[in-house]
Amino acid sequence: MELSVIIEQIFMLFFIAAAGYLGFKTKILNAEGNKALSRLVIYLTLPALILSSVTEVPQDIAKSGVLLLLGASFFTYALLGAVSLAVPRILKADRADYGIYHFMTIFGNVGFIGFPVLSALFGEKAIFLAAIFNLPMNLFCFSVGILMIAPKGTKLKITALWNPTVVASVAALLLYLMPISLPAAVNDGLSLLGSATIPLAMMLIGSSLAQLPFREVWNIPKLYLLSLIKLILCPLLIYFVLSQLIDDSLLLGIATVLTAMPVATNATMLCIEYGGNELLASRGVFISTVLSLLTIPLIVFILL
Repeated sequence: MELSVIIEQIFMLFFIAAAGYLGFKTKILNAEGNKALSRLVIYLTLPALILSSVTEVPQDIAKSGVLLLLGASFFTYALLGAVSLAVPRILKADRADYGIYHFMTIFGNVGFIGFPVLSALFGEKAIFLAAIFNLPMNLFCFSVGILMIAPKGTKLKITALWNPTVVASVAALLLYLMPISLPAAVNDGLSLLGSATIPLAMMLIGSSLAQLPFREVWNIPKLYLLSLIKLILCPLLIYFVLSQLIDDSLLLGIATVLTAMPVATNATMLCIEYGGNELLASRGVFISTVLSLLTIPLIVFILL
């Protein structure tokens, strides 16, 4: 795999985050603006991205492989969930932040970094399969993930867990499994709207980090240990366990590489939306993304 693929994607992430940082410092963005952008992503652009990613999956891919991949995905996130229960205790994190550490351990930035890496490793076919593997993540992230992010004692209505992102994840799976196709204009519109998700999410992260002195972005040792667990130990564990259950090297490679991604940008957006520790989440995203520049090639070279 060419290291330039990872460097290019991460550089673009940092460039967009820097724009958000500058926007906050120059007062183009503020706390209220961040909340509005967060809602725009959660309720509009991200559901569109989820739907568009699956409507582009070629129908000639065997359904048996898709179902096996879905099963592997559910199993992967269940296993990561079990691992996450121990992480904040190992790190001796503040109890109020346990849920955010659970979230950061489980959910990764599979779209903007994971998909290009998979394309470089396995070709375009892997992108379509990765979109399928990503469906359970979106389903869990915006249901169970919200419960992790929201401060203890927060009363969430059931409608908060049945949000547009969860609906889009279920609809995307049905669109693939059933003989249903959307008009080309609708697909193109969804794709165009969904493409705004990553830039807006990274601007939110940059804007959130701008609330801190720059030195304080880096001064939480727990986040370096979290990154070690998430970026190295978790993908090694997933590879070892799934290799006992799956013979298909492509499916195994997809699951392993996507598990090796840095903390999902969704962590910051959900903290803004539901009152979690926004600054901790933004630091986790930023630090794990920087370190992934080293760890992703390492995982690829060791396992694949």
